[in-house]
This record gives sequence, structure tokens and C-alpha cells, in this order.
Amino acid sequence: MASSRVGHDVIEEAATAFVHEPSARLACPICTETLRAPALTPCRHTFCTHCIFQAVALKPECPLCRAVLGSDDIHPNLLVQDLLDEMDVYCPFRSAGCTAIFPLAELEAHRVACASRPARCPFRKHGCAYAATWDAVNAHTAPDGDCPYAKVTTFISETCSKIEVLEDALARKSEEVDALRAALLALASADAAGPVASIAPELRALLEENLPEPIATRLGLGQSASVCAGASASAAVADEPEPGTPSLRSRALSATAGLEVWSPTRLECARTLKGHTSGVTALCVGSAYLYSGSQDTTIRVWSLETFECLAVLQGHAYTVWALEEAFVPVPDEVYSDYDDDSDAPHVSRRLFSASSDFSILVWVASPAASSAPHFERVGKLEVHTAKIYALRYEPLANVLISGDASGTLCFTHAWSLAVLASVKIRDAGISALTRAGDLLYIASDDGTVSLLDISRLLAPLADVSNLELPEPVVVVQAESKILALALAGDYLFASCSYTIGVYNMAREYEFEGVLKGHRWPVWQMEVVTSSANTWLVSASFDHRIMIWAVDPDHCVRTLDAHHGYIHALAQRPAASADPRHILASGSGDRTIRVWIPVVAPPPAASSSSP
Repeated sequence: MASSRVGHDVIEEAATAFVHEPSARLACPICTETLRAPALTPCRHTFCTHCIFQAVALKPECPLCRAVLGSDDIHPNLLVQDLLDEMDVYCPFRSAGCTAIFPLAELEAHRVACASRPARCPFRKHGCAYAATWDAVNAHTAPDGDCPYAKVTTFISETCSKIEVLEDALARKSEEVDALRAALLALASADAAGPVASIAPELRALLEENLPEPIATRLGLGQSASVCAGASASAAVADEPEPGTPSLRSRALSATAGLEVWSPTRLECARTLKGHTSGVTALCVGSAYLYSGSQDTTIRVWSLETFECLAVLQGHAYTVWALEEAFVPVPDEVYSDYDDDSDAPHVSRRLFSASSDFSILVWVASPAASSAPHFERVGKLEVHTAKIYALRYEPLANVLISGDASGTLCFTHAWSLAVLASVKIRDAGISALTRAGDLLYIASDDGTVSLLDISRLLAPLADVSNLELPEPVVVVQAESKILALALAGDYLFASCSYTIGVYNMAREYEFEGVLKGHRWPVWQMEVVTSSANTWLVSASFDHRIMIWAVDPDHCVRTLDAHHGYIHALAQRPAASADPRHILASGSGDRTIRVWIPVVAPPPAASSSSP
């Protein structure tokens, strides 16, 4: 139940109240309340969606007739939903004075337009904490209102415009830094053994121009004559660009010029991938491949260039719930096994897959991305005693973090596969993991979000072999199981059933309201950041993907993405090597949809299968 503070009063959003009491036949056999998002089973019984999915998770059978029942067998009961939609209900904000009565089908439309709905001052991000009904907030910000920030609107607008200009300039500088890093990596790959003194003259000039003098001196820059005295004449000629050749800065920045500016209005389905024989439950968008896990126990590897299936990995006994790609540094002692250091791999491309069979499998790909990669299973972690739903790789510590249905969090060295620590977070399953700074956010089935300080793990030169972690701290307590987590700016988003709770991290995780729109549980969320905006993308069992503007929070687009529940969502931001922002969704309809922003109308969607 959402609330908003008005002076010393609180506006409560009441639960849905029907004008006439619904028939007992429209009650859920599990919770005995009027059906919410009714779901139908093959044995022709109807339950609330949230209730039946919770029941099936505990025991895969119908609570009434004990028929075998899986999550794939449950579908919306559209007939019952139509009956409910025609019944009249009261406005959920009638405690604030609204007397409207309307059909249930119009509830969402009325909720977002009701003059008595809770609202916050539009200047809240500047410091105004006023919250009241929509009409009261409008009066508060009117020219004759009492909002001090509204009286200096022009000044605030001009200041924000200046800040936006500075942010744009910072973004451009960041792109230049990324381009310089890409150029340095390219040179390092071409001449791994060459010292700093032998880099191309144009890059030397660029570094001398941009690096502070003490750093440039330490690197031996700005002393071209003495440093390069030993270089051969032929080498100097080889480094000189031909007339008319674009400068290194131009070449490097041109690689980032085509980066996609992500916009919900330009998002289209570019591909529909088929191949799994059961629902898709896990996705990971890597640097060159898209990985998908399924209830059919397999993992499929798809090319991000052609979207063809390149490999099918088998090894798990049950559903694959989580996937994580990691570029794991190869230890120094391994280099000594190579006769020629130039052939020694710097990193190992590894794929970690977690399953209901309590295990994590470790797969190693061929050193270089190719059209036909070879994946070899090199390890199996059996440290968990329950289904594993969450994986996260931390490159700074070279550690894999995994969470299971018993509430246990394990920390494993990504190269040696040695277990560094095992922490009992709660007596409830871990459903999601995310990180901000030194804090690991952990979502649990008991409705809590816990914080674990992992600064010791992430510290430079940390001794992870002797890992000691503090006790986790609970910062959020929701009313029901938290299915997914996302962080954007000062906000923490936590999905509970078919709503998404919004918590202000800057105000000690104060609850600020809910995002409503989905009718079935929201299983996955991703945050997409562009140069201008931040978006929250949510995927649900109602077959839809919803895209929300983070500030102010409202839905800007809804995608009827699949013909089955959506249990997997993953993204890969645009980069200089590949300017496409790739968003992928996996569903119980056994397909994977690839969503890419387009400028021109997209070509007809095509299917790729092995």
C-alpha cells in the first residue's frame, strides 16, 4: 500500500474495493481474496497469478487436485479477467476526497489522472519535500503558492541548463579518454614488447599534449631526441603516417562517433532467436556472444554479428538460472608454461552457469573470438546446497559471487575456483545481486534487501585468500518476495510481485512509492543510461517489457514482447568496438528477442537457429 505525506497527514492508497461484493466463485482458493491477475491451470482451476506461482515453486502440483503442474503450464485466464474488468470499483484515493466509481478495467487510467492521487513537488530534487494530492501540489507551485523553489524557477532552469552543458562536455571528454585507451590497446596488441618510447610519433604528441607534465616526464615523453636516439631510421619511417592519413585522434574518435543514443521510441526487435526446446530462463550479453540458458538444461552460444547459434553446451541436469561471462586474468606462473610469451593468453574468456542442480559449471572459450568458438568445460563448483539463482563476477577482485535458495552467498576465486568465503545472509532464498561502489545489494525471498560491505574484497592488492566480511545490514523490508533489483542514481528499485518499489538511497532508503503497470510478477530489471536520460526496463510474466523514465518516474513505452512469460533480460551498452546497444529478452515461449535502437524502419524480423 503506497502512501504520501501531506503535512502531518498521510494519503493511503487503498486496496482495490469493489462497489458490489464479488461472487465467492471469483475468490482465489489459496488466499481466499478476490482474484488478482487470474491464472488458469491445465486442470481448469483458477488462482491469483502470484499465489499459484508461489505454490508451484514450493511444490510442483495443483493445490486443489494435486495434478502435476509446472510454471510453463500456467496461463492468464482472460475470461475471468474480463468479468472482473467489468465490475465497478472505488477510486483507491477516496480517503483523499475522490468519489469516482468506474470499471476495474479503467483503474490504472484513473489512478494516473486522479486529482486526489499522491504527488510530490516537482522541485523535490532541489530540496522541496512537500507532498500532497495532485491538486494541492499544483496550488503549492503556483505563482501565488508557498513553494520557495517555484519562485526562482528561472534561476533554477538556467542553472540546470549550464549543468547540462557541463555534463555534455564531460561526456565528450570521457569519449576522448575511451578513444585514447582504445588506441593504446591497439598499439599494445600490435607491438606488445615495445617500450613506451617506441610508440607512434602522433600518439606521443597527443599524450604530450594531454598528460600533466610530471606524468609525461615519468613516462619519458617530451624528450623525443634522447629517448628515440636508439631507434632505427627504418622504424622511424614506418611510424610516419602517409600524407592525407587521418590523425590518430580523428581515427580513434571516429570509432565512437556512431555510438547509438538509446531511446525507447527507437527500440525495435531486430532478431527473434529460436532453438531452445523449453522456456528461456537466463541470458548474458557478452563481448562477442549472447549466451542463453533454458529449462531444457542447455546453454546456447549465439554470435552477436550474425545472431546464429554457434554452440550448444550440455552438462547441467536441471534448469539453468544464471549466466555470467568473465575475462579472468591468467596467473604469472601459467606464462612460464609457454615457450613463446607472445602465444600466452593474457586473459581467459570464461562462462559461469548456475542451475537448479546446485552446481556452477565453468566453461572456457577459445582465446580469440571466432565464428565457430570452442567451449570446453574446465570445472564444476558444488559448494551450494540449493538452487542457484544469482551470479556476479567482480573483476577488481577476480571473484565470482553466487547466491542460492537457502540464503547462502559464496565467494569463489574465478581462476583457481577455490572457495574464499561462504556467508549466510538470511533464512530465505537470494534472488538477485547488484553492486554500487563498495556495497553489494542482496535481494531475498523474505522481502528484504541487505547490504554487504565488500570494500576489503575490492581493495587494491587485497588478500582474497583470507577473506573476512562484515555482517550484512537490512535496509529494505517489503511486503512480499523481492524478485529483481536495479540501481539508478539515488534510487533503488525492487520488484515485488507485479509492482516495483522505489527507495531513495540518499534518504536512508526511504520508500517513495511504486511503479504500477504490470499485471504479473516482474522477474527482471535493467537500467539503461544514455547521455541525456536514465531508463528502467522491466520484464514480466505478463509477456510485456515496460520502459520507465527514472526521474520523473513514469512509463514511456510498453512492448508486447513475447507470447509467454519473460524470465530473462540482459543488456550490453554501446561501445567503440560495436556501436549497437543490445537488449535481449528470453521467454517461456522458447524464444529470445534482440532489441536494438534503429534510425530507419527496421528490416523484417528473422529467425536464426542452429
